[in-house]
Amino acid sequence: MKKLLLFLLTLGLILSMTACTDKVGKAPSPSGSTPSTTQSDDSDATDKKENADKADDTDKADATNNSDDSNMAGNTNVSDDAVLASLQSLYGKAPEYEYMALGYYQDLFRPDMVRDGYVPYEENYVQERTDSLQGKAHGISIRLHMAEASGATDANETLRQTYLQQLEDRNLSPEADEITSYDNDTLAICPVAYLDENENPVITFLYTDIRDNGAAYMCAEIEFHAAEFDDVTALMLPEVEDVFAVNFSGILGFGE
Repeated sequence: MKKLLLFLLTLGLILSMTACTDKVGKAPSPSGSTPSTTQSDDSDATDKKENADKADDTDKADATNNSDDSNMAGNTNVSDDAVLASLQSLYGKAPEYEYMALGYYQDLFRPDMVRDGYVPYEENYVQERTDSLQGKAHGISIRLHMAEASGATDANETLRQTYLQQLEDRNLSPEADEITSYDNDTLAICPVAYLDENENPVITFLYTDIRDNGAAYMCAEIEFHAAEFDDVTALMLPEVEDVFAVNFSGILGFGE
């Protein structure tokens, strides 16, 4: 039964990736120093302007944060209490979304740089690491961190190996699809399906996207815990799709 369910989940992921290809391929790949939102549909001139304004505002915010929070610079202790407190003070609901939060984390390879990113908003959020940002709500979990690699596929392969090992350490048996890259290897996605400790299905997308003109790659673990979905999940999902420019709704069966 487990193998059959995993097979069906994986098959659905593989088939859905074909449907996602056009959407992901058309999405702009941010190359700035901070993650910025990409549209899930073809953008008109207004959308492009809004995205550009959003990215510009984020860059300005990071520049201010890097200046004001100078105590973060050069710190590589991922559990440093002072840095965690500084990062948490910047966390809040994203102004352009209803269910997403805008948070900040250090680039592990360049600890003097503070990155931003979108994760599901939590009322009682606690930042646990300085080098990553994670949020979970309504069955959707997103974890962000930075990596150095020769391309999005290379970054995704490292992310994939680490993620699968973590699942195996929990005595879980994940089924992973192949890594698919887009836009000249500036973006890559790898679907993973598994049953958790309570035999509930979890669908994950390992997502890597270019930053700093290829000097770094943003890594995202986007997990969908079906057993934890509620009435808000369907409302949050379009915002997650907007951030990553991937059609998750069709994969998860929403709107059917």
